[in-house]
Amino acid sequence: MSSRDEEIQAAAAVVATAAECIAMLISSSNEAVASVVSVAAEDEDVIGRNIPHAAGNKYLRSSGALQDPSKSDWKLIDTRGRPKEFMHFMSLAGESFDDLVELCSKDVIATPLRSYDGERKIGKPRPHDLKRRKHSPRDVIAMAVKWLTSTAEEKDLHVQFGAIESTFNVCIWVGMKALVKNMADDARSRVFWNIADEDYLKRCADRTADFDKVPNVVAAIDGYKIRAKNDENDRRQNDDFTGWKEAVFRDYVFVTDTEGKVVDAAVNWPGSMHDSKKALWSHIYDHILKLPAPYRVAADSAFRSTGPFKDKMHKTKWKKDKSTGWYVGVDDTGSQLTHLRQPAEWSNHCVGGVYRRLMCKLPTDNVKRGYILWSCVFLTNWRTSTMHRNQIDTYFAYLVEERRRRAAEARSRDEGGGGAGPSGSSDT
Repeated sequence: MSSRDEEIQAAAAVVATAAECIAMLISSSNEAVASVVSVAAEDEDVIGRNIPHAAGNKYLRSSGALQDPSKSDWKLIDTRGRPKEFMHFMSLAGESFDDLVELCSKDVIATPLRSYDGERKIGKPRPHDLKRRKHSPRDVIAMAVKWLTSTAEEKDLHVQFGAIESTFNVCIWVGMKALVKNMADDARSRVFWNIADEDYLKRCADRTADFDKVPNVVAAIDGYKIRAKNDENDRRQNDDFTGWKEAVFRDYVFVTDTEGKVVDAAVNWPGSMHDSKKALWSHIYDHILKLPAPYRVAADSAFRSTGPFKDKMHKTKWKKDKSTGWYVGVDDTGSQLTHLRQPAEWSNHCVGGVYRRLMCKLPTDNVKRGYILWSCVFLTNWRTSTMHRNQIDTYFAYLVEERRRRAAEARSRDEGGGGAGPSGSSDT
């Protein structure tokens, strides 16, 4: 064999070897891709067709970066934590939260946590779908309530529940929808003013009996503004823009009774609207006009108190003093009215103080911010009814107790002085 033939054979061997190496590389690459896809498909739970996130879920759990839900911070607090720890984490007592979960569980179970299974659109979850869920209805409600009580982002909260961020985000909205649907009609949380109940009105009026210059007040009304994100639609952003604050807001108006519950509300209204217009268009004024005499509502200068509202609403009347240029009260009810208007002020700040999600800017999606606002309102009433943790209830209950104590002391003095002589001094 000539040297020329040997060179050709050697070159052919090199080419064959290179081809084998390339084939091996392609084969190993395909196997790697297939293994990633199979792992993602096995671990896919509540995140639909988002395979990269499912693979990330597997990696986070296997690496220890994300705890298993059964060993998460929430599960430890729920099963082993002391009552005060649970209260600090959830802003609800254990018994109150148990009742809330019982109220909303059916809707959480009936709601799919993902929209698609491959190309099939998912309807009501089937039994084997529920078995695959890593998070129970109790966990889902806890995620929603925790998110509402916090200003932290989802990426900082999801690890406390052992859930990936996308799963946590889905559970938040499933939980809030269940809260709004069930709490809207429950007597412990609903926004309902039972003005036909004479005993209820007498009980509310009795709490304000110390304020004799403004008698028979059963509730107070006030408005509040919540910051919102700038909308890309110029018209909608203009609706929410408030000139005197130079920012975008969504508003609500609350009527709060002297027992601390929000009994009437105008929620998620444009920030540019006046409080009186919101009360008119949301029918709050209609409800106040139906109040039986002699009961009435304490208000500030933003609301009507003349015409048909003369005996239904009370607010301080102001008149400009020509000598000083200052506005002064026409009557002497100002200091007492300030105390009576506190329920509305406290109620507004109580909602945002406990459910601190309202301290973050509301989303531009009108449905989403409606769910956020109504969830916070219903949960505030729920806390008041089931835990009696409400400054308004505490304040007026204290006034009633003090009045009873003074009356008891007066009766005791009268009984002790029954043998007093004409001068009023007793024999002792």
